[in-house]
Amino acid sequence: MIRSIKTLGALILMAITLAACSSENHDEEQVPLSGVVQDSYGTPISNCLVSPANRPEENAVMTDSSGSFETGVYPGKQKITVTCPDVNLKGEVTVNVPSAGKNDVEITAK
Repeated sequence: MIRSIKTLGALILMAITLAACSSENHDEEQVPLSGVVQDSYGTPISNCLVSPANRPEENAVMTDSSGSFETGVYPGKQKITVTCPDVNLKGEVTVNVPSAGKNDVEITAK
């Protein structure tokens, strides 16, 4: 009985530690980031996964039929990754996101 209580306590402590490590504390609010994903010929690509590299699970979005996307990111230097499985292309861009206003970016997948 005591051994199972210790095990349960260790599991609870581990869960609390993992939750604390996975949640970043940001003093600033997210700002909108929108743009278009296109191929090297300038043709918009639909159905691409666009995600900030530092928080992909929170802000990943898919491009629409015109290759457009809109998501939220934290201000500062952000790496945005793109994966387009339908056409087997990938892309990446690093942007410096200001803390206010709307930000537009164009990403070329190759």
